[in-house]
Amino acid sequence: MIKQLVSDLHSRALHYLQNNDYFNAEKLISHCLIIDPKNSELLRIKGICKYMEGDIKNAKIHFKQAVKNNLKNYLAYSNLANINLFEKDFSLALENYKIAIKINPQYAEGYNNLGNFYQQVGEYENAIYYYNLALKIESKIQHCNK
Repeated sequence: MIKQLVSDLHSRALHYLQNNDYFNAEKLISHCLIIDPKNSELLRIKGICKYMEGDIKNAKIHFKQAVKNNLKNYLAYSNLANINLFEKDFSLALENYKIAIKINPQYAEGYNNLGNFYQQVGEYENAIYYYNLALKIESKIQHCNK
C-alpha cells in the first residue's frame, strides 16, 4: 500500500513537472522522500525542480545524492553533468556525460549533451560527431517503435 502511495504521488508530481509547476511537483516529491528517502529517481526529480526554480546549489546536492544511491541512474549523471557544464567545471561535466552514456549506450540525449559540451568548449568536430551519434540512435529508436 505504501509503494502504491509513493507511485501515485510520483505520477502526480511528474504531471506537475510537465506543466512547469515546480512548486507542487517538489511538494509531492518531498512527501514521497519522507516515505522513501533513498529513492534515486525521486531525488533526481527533486533536483530538477530545484534547478528549474534557479536553486542550482540544492539541485546539485540532490543529483549527487541520486547518483550515490543508484550508480546506474544515468539520468542523474546527465543532470549533474548539465550543472557541471553550467558551472564551467568542464572536466567533471565530461566525466559525468560519459558515465551516463556508458550506463545507457542508447541514451540519445546523452550523446546530444556531449555534442553541446564539445560545442561549448570549441571542439566542433567532436560536437558534430556526437550530434550525429544522437541522431542515429534517435532514428534507430523511432524506426524500432514503428
